[in-house]
Amino acid sequence: MTDLWVVRLRAERCARGWDERTAAAELGRLLTTDHDSSPGPDDWLSWERGNRPPAAVRSALARLFGTVTAGLFAEAAPPRTDLSFAERQHTASLVRAGRVEEALAGLKTVVDHLCGDYPTRSPAALSTDALSWVTLIDAAATPDLPDDVSEPLHLLGGWLTLLRSSVEYDQGHVRRAQELRRSGLETATRTDDRSMAGWGHEMGAWFGLTQGRHDEALRAAAAAQEAAPMTAVSSQAAGLAARTWARLGDANRVDEHLRAGREVLEALSETVDPDHQFSVDPGRFEFQQMDCERVLGRTDLALTHAEHVIRLGTLADGTERTPLRNAEARIAVATAHLRNAELDDAIEVGLRALTSARQSLPSLAMVADELRRELRARYPEDSRANEFHVAARRLRDQVDAAGP
Repeated sequence: MTDLWVVRLRAERCARGWDERTAAAELGRLLTTDHDSSPGPDDWLSWERGNRPPAAVRSALARLFGTVTAGLFAEAAPPRTDLSFAERQHTASLVRAGRVEEALAGLKTVVDHLCGDYPTRSPAALSTDALSWVTLIDAAATPDLPDDVSEPLHLLGGWLTLLRSSVEYDQGHVRRAQELRRSGLETATRTDDRSMAGWGHEMGAWFGLTQGRHDEALRAAAAAQEAAPMTAVSSQAAGLAARTWARLGDANRVDEHLRAGREVLEALSETVDPDHQFSVDPGRFEFQQMDCERVLGRTDLALTHAEHVIRLGTLADGTERTPLRNAEARIAVATAHLRNAELDDAIEVGLRALTSARQSLPSLAMVADELRRELRARYPEDSRANEFHVAARRLRDQVDAAGP
């Protein structure tokens, strides 16, 4: 099977209309003078045949394509290891028995696992499960606990509260999600946890973006970057700011924020769980780029990113590891078909995006509405588009009817 990075390398070159000689020349401009020699077209062909370039060249290739090295050369993630019911019950029994300090490591494992369930699990079930653990943690957080036990306990409760905010928002429960988000921010303030504060503000940027409140999204993204500078969440917030500026039509601001987010991620060396709601794997950055390119009309680049997002988020057996990203990536693919006058393919792929089993209703509705408007503009009288219009309208109605 061809490595993902090989497919991506050729796709990035072709999206820019470069032959191998042009691509090698563009890369050569980015390589430092102490590099052994400038690459030529034969080198580029060698890489596209699967011969992995050296580290310095990999980094320069990522810069050339405006992405991070770990994203360009990412491999599809392996299946997750489940946390057994017995392990969960053992941790819960320790907490109920008052052996809180002994239970802390197990509680962290449970919380991390619940956060890792975010992309694939039913949001209603995940919210209920998270609430039960918050209740257990709150009951255990008695005033007589020493600070080195009570503080990590409060932090774990705060992360679960932000997780609940995320999945409530996915269901369209905007008011409840905002209340939980503010509660998580209060925990971040009380414990002086800058990462948690950053994620609380990042979620505000996400909420603002997907509800079309662009000023609010930009303020929240800036607050996230201020709360936790040079961290993964600051990169994520930069991506949300870029997505917001894309919808405001400012390509320069988009590129500026994407560049800032890329530089932060490139500087980080931490290993992340690609499923964890509060970590930023390279696929997240690819997803942000994809959305910006689609909205700005950079169709070939958007398609390249979208296809890479889907490949990264799909296991070898076809199981979708990142169904939320994949659904929106398919909207980008459908948009590319539409702009290439391939209406039937656009409808087919767009409808598949809207039938994903795991959805974030406000986010998917936003991009579906954008595709629907473009469909109407390009094919105002074509009845073939009716099925997608109906499905997208139904999704928007779900969001509007979700209530608090």
